[in-house]
Amino acid sequence: MADISKDECLEQEKDPLSFFSAADSDSSSDSESDEETKKEYRDYDKSNDSGKQNVSPASKLPSPTTLFATVGRPSFLETKEDNYVDWNSLTKNYEPNTYSAPPVQFASVAETRGSEEYDDDAVISSAPVKYGKEISDIQKHLVIHEKRSVTAALNILNDRGESAPKKQKTENFRQKEKRKRDQGQSSRGKSYVEEEKRILRQDLCFSSKTREYFIAAVERDWNYAPSGFNKVKGIKLQHDGNAAQSTVSGPHRIGRVYRKVLYREFTDGTFTQEIPHPTHLGLLGPIIKGEVGDTIKVHFKNKASRPYTMHPHGVFYDKGSEGALYDDHTQGELKGDDHVQPNMDRVYEWSIPENHAPTKDDENCLMWAYHSHVMPIEDVNTGLIGAILTCKRGTLDSATGVRTDVDKEFVLLFTVFDENKSWLLDDNIRKFCSDPEKTLSQKTDSAFVNSNKMSAINGRVFGNLEGLEMCVGDKVSWHLYGMGTDSDVHAAYFHGQIFTIDHHRQSIATVLPATFLTANMKTVNPGTWLLNCMVTGSYDNGMYTLFNVTKCAREAEMSMPSGGTTRRYFISAEETLWNYGPSGLNKITGEPLTKPGSESSKYFIKADNRIGGIYKKALYFEYTDDTFSTRKNRSADALHLGSLGPVIRAEVGDTIQVVFKNMVSIT
Repeated sequence: MADISKDECLEQEKDPLSFFSAADSDSSSDSESDEETKKEYRDYDKSNDSGKQNVSPASKLPSPTTLFATVGRPSFLETKEDNYVDWNSLTKNYEPNTYSAPPVQFASVAETRGSEEYDDDAVISSAPVKYGKEISDIQKHLVIHEKRSVTAALNILNDRGESAPKKQKTENFRQKEKRKRDQGQSSRGKSYVEEEKRILRQDLCFSSKTREYFIAAVERDWNYAPSGFNKVKGIKLQHDGNAAQSTVSGPHRIGRVYRKVLYREFTDGTFTQEIPHPTHLGLLGPIIKGEVGDTIKVHFKNKASRPYTMHPHGVFYDKGSEGALYDDHTQGELKGDDHVQPNMDRVYEWSIPENHAPTKDDENCLMWAYHSHVMPIEDVNTGLIGAILTCKRGTLDSATGVRTDVDKEFVLLFTVFDENKSWLLDDNIRKFCSDPEKTLSQKTDSAFVNSNKMSAINGRVFGNLEGLEMCVGDKVSWHLYGMGTDSDVHAAYFHGQIFTIDHHRQSIATVLPATFLTANMKTVNPGTWLLNCMVTGSYDNGMYTLFNVTKCAREAEMSMPSGGTTRRYFISAEETLWNYGPSGLNKITGEPLTKPGSESSKYFIKADNRIGGIYKKALYFEYTDDTFSTRKNRSADALHLGSLGPVIRAEVGDTIQVVFKNMVSIT
């Protein structure tokens, strides 16, 4: 088969059937095909008069033998159902019909192989044909029992004066499906055939690879905040009340440095030369990438002090490469994958078949996780977790493995690492607490337990994750995921930028345990921006960092529709007394909110140790102009807003201008 360039293949992706329509590339319409058919019959009549055998025009498609010499035969050509013809292996023991066709002497199939007539049948052989619909019973008999081609069967009937369909066309797959679509007869099975053809075409365009990784589990001291500062507030950790509780060591506190086990990548199977680790990944393992059709071979070595594994999500594996310990009734070699002992190694093989691939509506690369799965809760909290990217064909550079469709790519794990559940907790107490023996005897103390829960992004807290650098105008792919418990419900907020998830524009992404998201961002707003979890507890405990959008050589392309309006709002922040129950009644039961013993009484009874239902708050109010002398009264439609500030509204193309005045006694 003639070579075809990758660009031509990608162009043909717009029409999945175009690759298989070479036979009618010179025909622009069905009418032209009709004319060609009529000409064939006229030529045949003339050849009969001259005693010459009719020869069909040579096909522009290769024969099936040539077409499938180097690639697998798709399943739609291998059906063995009785109501389909397999044109390359006709059934020898086919049950004859009740009619009896007169014997006719013909050349064997072998004698016609390589002839123009045989090649012409390659057009027909590209799709199975149902008996009784596309050829008559007599034609079927000639094809099956006399080993004749369909063209020969038609010619025979013409010679005998039988009722051959004089104007029957030989349709290739594309023509046939177009006719069905025009007649509203397309079947549900067509999409399956189209998908098979698309897969075959892609196999011809893109060669699958075996991508090898050499990854080890290694023990390291890990610092959750190596700068010693809250880098968002610009103050030392010991001077930050929230940060000091979990990051400052003492007699009964471990502090911000813990012994952990991490995945790290090496150059080869000797595991002597470690590959430099990307800064933004923090404690995560190396990113494992592959395209659809690829095989991923991971050479794993356990250089730690207890058994660990590598268990993947989002790829295909057999029992010997699962990397998960449970009673799965395997033994011997198939059991060695689920507990790799210290100083031992294991080869895991994972593949990315079509049914594990990103769909046509997905992003070009989707993220999954890999982690140790001997005891998954303890293993992950000890530090053994990383990311897998499964990509569409042609997304990764063939030489470097780097994505070619984006400028930057980042993977972020939002989770609370619970060091109390780490295999190395006792080692950390002995190493980092100045009074380890007493701490070991009191390690269930609630204050100590809370001090070991690190609300981190990639294992960094209080702004200490670095390496999130990009330029204005960059196409950035953010892969976000979560692990943990019910406390790991996170809302990742990217200040100053907008991104899309599942084709919806957002600035906040909800990240839940064991969920995987891919967000695409086109950076347009230069500056240093905050990335934080909007969940109050996680934010207080340091789940935030900074990312930098720098003005580089390229400027952002941001178009604004013309004709917009500048909408001005004059908003103040003011101290006010807010009553949570101004009617004094429970509007459901009709009882007073202060009724003794009621569920509401503990919130609304005012006493020496109770505030009651009225609180002093700082709220937003809207004014008519920048003198802030006349407050806008709320309409009846806006009364439902309660303590919320005014709604700011605008249309696409507008500019919003807010004049803000702080009338509160604090900043």
